[in-house]
Amino acid sequence: MKHSVFCFLLLILAVGCRTKGPRFDAYEDGANRGFAPVDLTNRLDNSLLQPPTEPYRLGPGDVVQIESIGESTGSATVMLGPDGKIYYSLLPGISLWGLSIPECRTALQREIAKYNRATPDLVINLRGVASQRVWFLGAVQSPGIYPLTGPTTLLQAIATLGGLAAGNGADDAVDYSRSFVLRNGSFLPVDFERLIKHADATQNIYLQPDDFVFVRPVDLPSVYVLGAVDGASTVPYSKDLTVARLIVTLGGPVKFAQVSRIVILRGSLTSPKLAELDYLSIVKGKARDIPLESGDIVYVPFTPFRRLAQLAEYLLNQFVRTVAVNEGSYHGGGGAAGVNISLGGFPSDGGQIITQ
Repeated sequence: MKHSVFCFLLLILAVGCRTKGPRFDAYEDGANRGFAPVDLTNRLDNSLLQPPTEPYRLGPGDVVQIESIGESTGSATVMLGPDGKIYYSLLPGISLWGLSIPECRTALQREIAKYNRATPDLVINLRGVASQRVWFLGAVQSPGIYPLTGPTTLLQAIATLGGLAAGNGADDAVDYSRSFVLRNGSFLPVDFERLIKHADATQNIYLQPDDFVFVRPVDLPSVYVLGAVDGASTVPYSKDLTVARLIVTLGGPVKFAQVSRIVILRGSLTSPKLAELDYLSIVKGKARDIPLESGDIVYVPFTPFRRLAQLAEYLLNQFVRTVAVNEGSYHGGGGAAGVNISLGGFPSDGGQIITQ
């Protein structure tokens, strides 16, 4: 009888030990526990490291000088209007948008010949560039929007703008892991640390018109939130910021959000790590809350997902677009005040090209 009572008490204690207290997950052993590398398919193509072979093509805002050989009063400087047209001599308006300098010369001679007995001999000079520009914002010495006048690599452009912003010590001012290039609405996986600190030529891409380059300052510690959450997409970072506190601060998840599969993207944009967590388990005390780090990207999905690599690339694109819109809106549409810099030199493509 005593033996049976003793066994019964042991059974009660065993059951109590299994059910008492919260059930912590693998994250409890460290902030980075549970983060796994993501094998991205987005890679730099070797063609991006080659100078463009296409000649400069005119666009709205560009200024050309037209000179008619043999005529003392045959020189004029005109600007392409918003419609890409110029008004020269007797011409009612001719579009030069998208034409190279030689193509511009041929088009003008053909149109003028309709009004003259002889085809004029023209020389076309490009005097000013405004249609092809690149954005350089963040921790550079001269942030702004600059004309791209010829083949220019990323390193050449940074050097032309005076280099990176100086900090209190070496590299203090720059967060290489969160710096990026945005092209045609997509993230280009340029590794800025390899490019700047190690002069890695495999990362030194040639710029294209409308590229957005953002060199992230380290004095902007923040966490980025995407997906099914009310509130702002950028939240200032603090050491006590956790996933649950972040979501509550933003007003909580929206209706039908997949809060059981919240994703955190951490680390370099070119070599990120990803982790999933269950927000409901955290708020119910069944899983430990995760401390966040500056630069983390937190995503609350609307719908379930399967392929983590595809999701990571989607988040990276969303992240760089969000930052580009915010930074671009802050700096407006003009270049840096008091700075007059052209990136690159005009290539010779059959016509004389001059800037002053």
